[in-house]
Amino acid sequence: MSEYKLVKEGSRSVVRVDISPYDIIHDLLSTEERQELIESLSCHDEIIEAVMQQVLDGCTENGFCGWTSASMESPIQKARLRIAKESNEATLRTVWQLENKIESLQKDVEYWRTAYSNRSY
Repeated sequence: MSEYKLVKEGSRSVVRVDISPYDIIHDLLSTEERQELIESLSCHDEIIEAVMQQVLDGCTENGFCGWTSASMESPIQKARLRIAKESNEATLRTVWQLENKIESLQKDVEYWRTAYSNRSY
C-alpha cells in the first residue's frame, strides 16, 4: 500500500511518499496496460530466472513464491505440469529418433559385413 509520511530532515519537514509497485500495477493501470507491462517484464533475464526457480524449486532463492492449490490450478503448478508433459513428449521423440538411427546403422553394418564376406580374393 502506498503511504505518505511527514518526516523531519534536519530543520526541515518533508513529505515522504512510499509507493508500492503492486498498487501501481493493480490499481492504477488498466487491464491492457497491466498485461503489456507484465509481458514486457517477462522477457527480462532476472524475471525468467526467478520464475524458473519457482517452477523447479518451489520458490526463488530469496524465498518468494506464487500460490499453490490442492487442485493444482495455480499458474506455477500448471507450468510444472506442462513442462513435465512436454518433456515427456520431447524425450519420447528423441528416443524414437535414436532407435531409428540405431536401426539404420545396424542395417549399414550388416550390408558392409555381407559385402565384405562376399568379396572375391
